[in-house]
Amino acid sequence: MWLNQNFLLAKELDFKTAFTLSFMSLRNCEEMTMDVDGTGEIKIQTIDMDLAGDLVQSISSFLNVSDLEVSASSSKYLDGLPLLLNFVVFT
Repeated sequence: MWLNQNFLLAKELDFKTAFTLSFMSLRNCEEMTMDVDGTGEIKIQTIDMDLAGDLVQSISSFLNVSDLEVSASSSKYLDGLPLLLNFVVFT
């Protein structure tokens, strides 16, 4: 129900099991993927941390969840961090 209420979909979706959906974000024209497994775990993949935060907040509000375990990874940006820090230190 949350997907149908929060995304511009051509038709209503009805999933009973695990699924993966990919969308193009209108905020930055980048791909955003949601992967939901059979246990209720949701993985959101996007380069936009604001978008990821907004999605987590919206889903938890919809499900009336007040305590939520969340983990985030941004290895794409952390890979270049040592080089950036060296640049900052020496300039």
